[in-house]
Amino acid sequence: MFAAGQSEYTLPLAYQALRALPDRAELTANFTGTPSGSCFVQISDENVHLVRCVMDEVFGSENFIALIPFRKKTMPLGANYLEQMNDFLIWYGREREVIKYEQLFNKLDVQGDFHWQWYDLPDGARHKMKMSKEQLDNHALLPDGARVFRLVSMWPPTFSQTNVFKVEFDGKLWPPAPDACYPSNPEGMKKLVAANRLMVEGKYLRYVYFLNDYDLSKLTATWVDTIGARGAEYVVQTATEVIKRCLLMTTDPGDLVLDPTCGSGTTAHVAETWGRRWITIDTSHIALNIAKTRLMTASYPWYVLEDEKKGLRREQWDVRHGFDYKKVQRITLGSLANDEPPEEVTLYDQPAVDRKKLRVAGPFTVETLQNFDPLAPEAVDEASLDHEQLESFQARVFEHLKTAGVKNGARNETAVFARVDALADSILHAEGYYDTPQGERKAYIHQGPQFAPVSKPAVNEAVKRCRLNGDADWLLIFGFAFESDVENSTQTQKAGHFEVTKVRMHDDQLQTGLTKKDKKAASFVTIGEPDIAVDRESWIVDREGRRVANVAVVEKLSRIDGLAGCDGLDRDRLRFYALAAGRREVWVGVADVSGGGLGAGQHRGGAGAMDPGGIYPGSWDREGFIGGIGDFDTFVRSLGFPNDSSLRDARRAMRTHPQTAAWLTAIATNEPLTTIHESRSMAWTSTTPSRT
Repeated sequence: MFAAGQSEYTLPLAYQALRALPDRAELTANFTGTPSGSCFVQISDENVHLVRCVMDEVFGSENFIALIPFRKKTMPLGANYLEQMNDFLIWYGREREVIKYEQLFNKLDVQGDFHWQWYDLPDGARHKMKMSKEQLDNHALLPDGARVFRLVSMWPPTFSQTNVFKVEFDGKLWPPAPDACYPSNPEGMKKLVAANRLMVEGKYLRYVYFLNDYDLSKLTATWVDTIGARGAEYVVQTATEVIKRCLLMTTDPGDLVLDPTCGSGTTAHVAETWGRRWITIDTSHIALNIAKTRLMTASYPWYVLEDEKKGLRREQWDVRHGFDYKKVQRITLGSLANDEPPEEVTLYDQPAVDRKKLRVAGPFTVETLQNFDPLAPEAVDEASLDHEQLESFQARVFEHLKTAGVKNGARNETAVFARVDALADSILHAEGYYDTPQGERKAYIHQGPQFAPVSKPAVNEAVKRCRLNGDADWLLIFGFAFESDVENSTQTQKAGHFEVTKVRMHDDQLQTGLTKKDKKAASFVTIGEPDIAVDRESWIVDREGRRVANVAVVEKLSRIDGLAGCDGLDRDRLRFYALAAGRREVWVGVADVSGGGLGAGQHRGGAGAMDPGGIYPGSWDREGFIGGIGDFDTFVRSLGFPNDSSLRDARRAMRTHPQTAAWLTAIATNEPLTTIHESRSMAWTSTTPSRT
């Protein structure tokens, strides 16, 4: 499965894209080897007909499933003629008769629809008059507990003489329409009468269909409720909702998704969100870096697994068994009249969410085996043994290293090498000298292969040799790709320690003439290892499990020990302390009015500095702290608290207690000020060593 094709092509680029499309489509067709697989192509209206021809050739016209127009623009941008607001998804199956498909649904919105113009009241009274226009357009104006319904014809598509009879309703006998029959036998129709499911419209009876009987509608092949990608990081980024629908319709958790045009990584991001495995490909290292960063910094909801719901042990959980999806019943005329069980509908886009858990992206690798002169697999080893080519490659890399340096991606620092000398060694290929504030330092370089990832045994040998030499404090492992078990580390030697750092080389190093002398080109970039730290702090939460305040902060503000003490607070005081714990303005205000006298020079931002929250640390005096809010009592009242005796003690305690005041002053002085104090349950950090 893939989403590809751009709508911003100029004409020559469009031709290039169309020439490349058959190869990518063939790749995808081979990838979807299972008969149940699907393929999606995104394209604009300019080239949709051409892409259809290519896809017919690759997949076969008999395997065409649907053409899905989806809204991409929110407003017209000024076309000369009739403006197109949509892009298109072309959907093909590997084998149409057996493709995997799960029906998705939209919430039914009937406000403004004249068919839904009646309602029932909770006492059973039926409002037989039409709603007012205001009520029809806004159901919130209906009486409390009103059930909206519409009237539906009961005549079945097939005629049965046995179902032609008169139904007694409201003291009259009602026959069916000419050449029509009722949908059930006399006993079934009596059940509908008893259930108050019939109503007269004109000359005939109609079935009363309540909105809450089934308030869903099937997702069809026209998506008018989508918009362009928000906060786009790439020029042709697709909205996540579009990709999500494609995945949920045609895959199950654990299935594999391929996107041969990675871009910003939206397909991989959505696949990761919904428990699908993924492979994404791009020729641009910029696109891959954007996608990698997006995945590594994202957090995902924890969808409850079906095995988890069944109570199985954690080691027995398997995402391929699916999530705990929401299920709804569809009440129909047949289920009421004929005692048929209601149809159960599964909502595959609404799995149960455990809000106490959070996921991050699972392990993945970024692999580069690119070569501008493609080699057959059996020729890779032979090419690697071409010593003349290898020496030329190493000389090009080491020469470029002296001008480009090694860039630390985490801290935007660069280690500049004054000298790089090649060594006659099969493990340590070069030694380099770089400047630091402490003077010149030495580093060894291990150069990985051109056409394969750097292996763990090769790194181990380089570490042993570097430790044996004992005269360097840095070992750089250069490579285009690395095996998953190759990690950064700190190694011990006789005279101190040395760092082992992976360095990702730009693909331009593979071809003579493509290297750039600009240090901003990032030809050599260190790869940091992400660390996940779980926040074990205790938080006060609301009824829906959302964090309100940090317990430790509340304890320090109120001088109450533990959750039990917090539980003993009255509602107003707890609300006050919770708000105060989340507002850094209060912390500064307390420190100031308690006599701390925090001036602009004490704030590490300096005089006149302004923090991202919009607070000027320029005047922390009693009368004008926090940019003119006023004194502490005025600020407390601005939070919505009355100025009564029940809260006066709390304010006085916060202002006068010396330990609290000292603690608040330290926070205000040493930490950057923010309007809202936030704490994330998981944080990514980098262990990439600093080299300046």
